[in-house]
Amino acid sequence: MSTARVHEADPRETSVDVTVRHGIAKRVGMLILPVLVVAASVASWQTGVLDSEPSATADAKSLPVATRALARQSAFAYTRQYTGEIVANRQSEVGFEIPGQVARLLVDDGDAVVAGQVLVQLDARRIEALGAEVAARLAGARAQLEELVAGARRQTIEAARARVDELAADHELLRRKRVRRTELVERGAASAEELDDAVSLERAAAARLEQARHDLDALEEGTRRERIAAQRAQVAQLEAQAETIAIDLEKSVLRAPFDATVVQRLVDEGEVVAAGQRVFRLIERGVLQAYVGVPLEALEQLEPETRVRLSAGTDAVRAIVRSRIPEVDPTTRTVTVVLDVSPEDVSRVFAGQMVRLSVTQDKRQPGFWIPTTALVRAEKGLWSCYVVSPDGVLERRPVEVVHTEARRAFVQGLVNEGETIVTAGVHRLSPGQRVSAEPTQ
Repeated sequence: MSTARVHEADPRETSVDVTVRHGIAKRVGMLILPVLVVAASVASWQTGVLDSEPSATADAKSLPVATRALARQSAFAYTRQYTGEIVANRQSEVGFEIPGQVARLLVDDGDAVVAGQVLVQLDARRIEALGAEVAARLAGARAQLEELVAGARRQTIEAARARVDELAADHELLRRKRVRRTELVERGAASAEELDDAVSLERAAAARLEQARHDLDALEEGTRRERIAAQRAQVAQLEAQAETIAIDLEKSVLRAPFDATVVQRLVDEGEVVAAGQRVFRLIERGVLQAYVGVPLEALEQLEPETRVRLSAGTDAVRAIVRSRIPEVDPTTRTVTVVLDVSPEDVSRVFAGQMVRLSVTQDKRQPGFWIPTTALVRAEKGLWSCYVVSPDGVLERRPVEVVHTEARRAFVQGLVNEGETIVTAGVHRLSPGQRVSAEPTQ
């Protein structure tokens, strides 16, 4: 059995000891109070930190991202631009068909000319002189032909008859002389030489008489058709020469073949030019065309009479499809489409200027339009995108880029209708990361 000891107050204690003990207790209480306050504050702070930790962790695991729901498309429209060139409807390098010296130049580079306007003239004095000579010869040939067709005059025929009678009398006289000479020779009264002279004179007179009679017959019968035909042929020949000279004279003046603008002058006054040498280069004024090569699959959008717009620098030029050249270029594998530039827009473009033709086509292929900012580069040149699962976890899905435009791409792959994809900020994401979807348009 234990014995408990009870401390009893010493009755010998004095009032001074009691006072000292009260002072000590007071000082200790004053020191403990601040410590308790600090301890209470620390406990309160720790409690606040512990209470806030779950919220901060949740925010770190659920990163807000911009998203969009996928909508399947059965086809997509895409626009392609094809480059072409503005050309003049007609352009010519004109020159003379005959050689000569340039006498006058009437236009210069940049001048606008109309069809038939004189551009340059050659020195034509030699041609004019030759023309005068041929004209004179032609006049004489025509007069002679008229005489042959009309036949001989009565006075000419009478003169021919008189000539025949005269020659007949001469021939008869010489015949009688020849007969007498023959008788004298037979009697020995004349020499054989004198007989030979008489025979010769008679024969000459007979020949003259025969020719005179022939001429008389011709005059009485009129001019023979063969001679008239020959004279007519000579007249026709001279007429052809005169026509050739007239053409050469006309060709010595060079005229504009159509309404045009002079692009380049290639000769000067005094220069001798050859036949066919280029003198001016012209392009038709007010009519321009565009030649654009397009692939075969785009032709159905460019039927004749289709109205389109061409891009010429910063300008839009109206045009209409004129024709399609039925031949595939062996190098570019395209078909050339010819377009007429609208007359109202001709002044806004120039021959040789490059233009672009935009053609919109529909392609039957299912897929989804997504922003290009949603694409994530994968290995070996492939692409993917992030899909947000229903519980907010990212999944990386491979996709195939079928077509791209400035800010969007048409894709197909392991994505489905209605799934939510991340549309921006994909560079800071990774598969399995928890995010908070924020739908965007």
